Amino acid sequence: MTTESISVALCTYNGGAFLREQLESIGSQTFAPAELVICDDQSSDNTQAIVSAFATEASFPVRYFVNDERLGVIRNFETAIRRCSEPYIALSDQDDVWLPDKLSLEMSLLRKTEQEVDPGMPVLVHSDLSIVDERLAPLHASLRRYQKLSHSGNKPLSTLLVQNYVTGCTILMNRALVDVALPLSRKALMHDWWLALCAGLYGEIRTLPASTVLYRQHGGNEVGALSFWRIVTGKIAGYLMRYRAEHRRSASDFHGKIQQAVALRAHVHGIQRYPVRREMAEDLDRFLGIFDPDVGMVHRLIRAMTCDVRPNTKLQACHYLMRVASWSEDALR
Repeated sequence: MTTESISVALCTYNGGAFLREQLESIGSQTFAPAELVICDDQSSDNTQAIVSAFATEASFPVRYFVNDERLGVIRNFETAIRRCSEPYIALSDQDDVWLPDKLSLEMSLLRKTEQEVDPGMPVLVHSDLSIVDERLAPLHASLRRYQKLSHSGNKPLSTLLVQNYVTGCTILMNRALVDVALPLSRKALMHDWWLALCAGLYGEIRTLPASTVLYRQHGGNEVGALSFWRIVTGKIAGYLMRYRAEHRRSASDFHGKIQQAVALRAHVHGIQRYPVRREMAEDLDRFLGIFDPDVGMVHRLIRAMTCDVRPNTKLQACHYLMRVASWSEDALR
């Protein structure tokens, strides 16, 4: 092990159709990982055979585990991360393709960031992605532009509390972030979102503008790429054609974000050995203050409009304020 050794944590579940290409792209990295840790969530396809064949030719150890029971994507990634032994950890999905310099570019940015901040500070690096179809034909050069993602680099929680902009398969993080982020909360909406929230609260998030992953879109994606306009028009169509069902689903999603924020504050109180960034803790408190059960709708809206926390487009911000206005304390139950 060296001071710059990387573990790759890859989670699988019936991913045989595209797994070989993902494994080969990890094996072709210009900055080779020290190990590949694969946690399988009880696949019933040929995943194990593909991994076994790759392990015989890989230049690094491939450690393959099968869960005793189905864990789901969030718990499976937590299990894989816990099994990693190196000081830096990269996350991988089972169906994408990494560009050859992914780990090299991200490690360079991460090490540069570590040299700029306090020693031992949690750091997360992520990148843009190129969207491709199942045959790797280009669909869009940039996921960030496709989804109109933007955020404040200095105040990441102002966006992250209500909208995730970090895609898990691009993440490279240091051991300090693992120490503060695990265990993943049961209220976490997705593993990458929780890791980003903890990185923003305790340390630094740095974005590599280049696309380092071919983000494959196919019928079996656990989470895929929805364009900004599909997101917006989906909300409009839901209100016009399926008002009731869409209203309930949207309210549930919104309540989930509040519950995740409540869990984040409880997580902070449970970890005393790492200091939080004061301005980020203040953003978290102001956001949760919006949903004080003793505050009426008008004052709740005033708090929301004067708080820095909001989605990154005007249309999404309007939808957010509608949810704030209709919120009830049932969200925290």
